[in-house]
Amino acid sequence: IGHCYAHTGEFDLAERYLLEAMDTVPETDKNYNSHRADVLHELAMAEEFKDDTSEKIIAYLTEAIELLKDEQFAVRVANCRMGLGNAYNNMEKVQEALKNYQDAAETFENEYALLNMASAYCNIGNCYIKLKDFEQAERFHEKALKLRIKYGSHSHISISYYNMAVLN
Repeated sequence: IGHCYAHTGEFDLAERYLLEAMDTVPETDKNYNSHRADVLHELAMAEEFKDDTSEKIIAYLTEAIELLKDEQFAVRVANCRMGLGNAYNNMEKVQEALKNYQDAAETFENEYALLNMASAYCNIGNCYIKLKDFEQAERFHEKALKLRIKYGSHSHISISYYNMAVLN
């Protein structure tokens, strides 16, 4: 319900339901940390819809990462790092964004999560555009495009072409 309210722009209701969802799994449940991390991720995304420069995004995702430290959650941690990268990027803290995107990309590479790798590469490339390092930007956007041509959908491919156009 909270997720749906976030997408309809009813952010107070989204937050209310998501915070209520935090208490639906008892601490003794083996999925307690995982469940809380999922809700924290949803809270961060709802907050990003509301205000993409909110410090709450960073707090929610940092707490989620702390709960998911276990290796079995590496891809989920990397997804949280992508969210942190987005938050820092929106705050114009490009170096912090780049670091989070690079950490996420490393995990996606280790886990062979190809489309996630492409997304991370695009975000890294966009950071390098902001940093005016166009050689690095092109390198990462080309890597993303190659993955998306081979494994992605038309919408993924179009994002990469758009990013290449911005770069050029």
